[in-house]
Amino acid sequence: MAVARRPATKEKQRPTRANASTKRTTAQRRSVLRRHLTAHLNELGYTTPAPEAVGRLKPEVRRRNPYRGSLVYGATLLPSDLDDPEQHERLVFFANRRTKKRASIQLYIATEASERERVEALLERLGIRTQAQGGNVQLTVVEES
Repeated sequence: MAVARRPATKEKQRPTRANASTKRTTAQRRSVLRRHLTAHLNELGYTTPAPEAVGRLKPEVRRRNPYRGSLVYGATLLPSDLDDPEQHERLVFFANRRTKKRASIQLYIATEASERERVEALLERLGIRTQAQGGNVQLTVVEES
C-alpha cells in the first residue's frame, strides 16, 4: 500500500527570483520616471502638492502653481502599461478633466525615450492627441541612464 507523501520543500512551487527582480525593477523604473516628472513640473512652477482629486481614479502626481493656482496632473508610462486597458482608461480620464470654469487641466506623461513613438501612437489611437485636440497633454521624455 503506497502512502501519499508531502512534497519536499525543494519540490514546492516558489516564486522565482526573476519575477521578483522584474517587479522591483519596474517599481524602480517608475520611481525614476516620477522623480524626473516632479523635477520637470517644479521647473515649470508647479511646486506645491495639490489637494486630493475627487473621483474614482486618482492621479499619480498632482501639482499646483502657488501663484496662479493652476493645477496639473502627472502620469508615468512604462512599456508594460502601453497594453493595459486600465492605464488607457486613466489616460483618457485625466486628459479630459476640466476645471470648474471648463478650462483643460494639463496632463504631463513621463516615459522612457525608447518608448516615445509607441506612447504617441497610443495617445492618437485613444483619441487623446489629434490635430484638433490634445494640446493639454504633454510628453516628458526621460533619457535612460
